[in-house]
Amino acid sequence: MQTVHVNLFLPADVYVTLRSAGIDRKRLREEARHLLALWLYRDGVLSFGKAARLAGMSYADFRSWLVTNGVPVVDYTVEDYEQDRDAIRAYLTGRP
Repeated sequence: MQTVHVNLFLPADVYVTLRSAGIDRKRLREEARHLLALWLYRDGVLSFGKAARLAGMSYADFRSWLVTNGVPVVDYTVEDYEQDRDAIRAYLTGRP
């Protein structure tokens, strides 16, 4: 898999504060990827699979992480519900 390197510049004092909180470069890189994947998935820029890959997580872990962070995994609209409800009613009553 080819990768692209992206730089993130932080003010030195911000980095010092992060380091004093125990956040090293590796953890910062990982958290940034997770949050970027969440944002891009939530806003419909990336598919679930691509966002999970960006986050470096399995599908199951990414799904759990999204749920934990309040991001719906399935976009089930009111219209979807109404169509499903009508289809079930038609099936149960034998009417097309």
